[in-house]
Amino acid sequence: MAPVGTVDEVVASLERLESTLPVSDGVHWFNRMYLEVTLAVRDYLAHHTQEAPRFLERLVVFFGNAYLPWTAPRLILPGWRWRGVRCSTRATIGGSRRFSSQRRA
Repeated sequence: MAPVGTVDEVVASLERLESTLPVSDGVHWFNRMYLEVTLAVRDYLAHHTQEAPRFLERLVVFFGNAYLPWTAPRLILPGWRWRGVRCSTRATIGGSRRFSSQRRA
């Protein structure tokens, strides 16, 4: 994934990502929240010209370049299975995230 350089590029990348994620995926909902915040910052930047907006734009681009590569498809080696442990996660909206691990028989 190529780095993003503007807030508009971050928004476009987040929108593309959202279209690929099922609503059952917790990343979909994190991405949705991140997109909404980024859209609000973009709207703020369009109406304010003092020093803070330039900082905010750099911040949006910085975090976009940190988050977006993490979401790119990649090979994930299930190392926990090599040790005989099966891990699963379940995220709930508005609740806590539960983690569980079970020993394989």
